[in-house]
Amino acid sequence: MQVSIRKPRTQEEYEKKIKENIGVVDNMNRMVDNMLMLTRADSSHFRLHLTEVGIRELLSETCSAYSNQIIRRGIHIRSDWCHRSF
Repeated sequence: MQVSIRKPRTQEEYEKKIKENIGVVDNMNRMVDNMLMLTRADSSHFRLHLTEVGIRELLSETCSAYSNQIIRRGIHIRSDWCHRSF
C-alpha cells in the first residue's frame, strides 16, 4: 500500500492502484486458504466425501460464477450443452 501513496496521483490513478491492491490481497487470501486446505488434507482429521457430479452442470455453474472474468478477458466458450455463450 505504501507504493500507492509515494507520489501524487489523480483520483483515477488512486482508484486504479487501490483496485490492483485489492486484487493482490484477494489472490493472497486464496493462496492462504488453499495452503490451509492442503494442510488439513494432509492431516488424519480430514476426510473426503466422494459424490457423483454431473459435469455439464458443474461446468455451467462454473461459467456462470466466473462470467464477469470470462467476458472481461475476452475468453470465448461455446458448447452443445451450454445454453449461454461468453
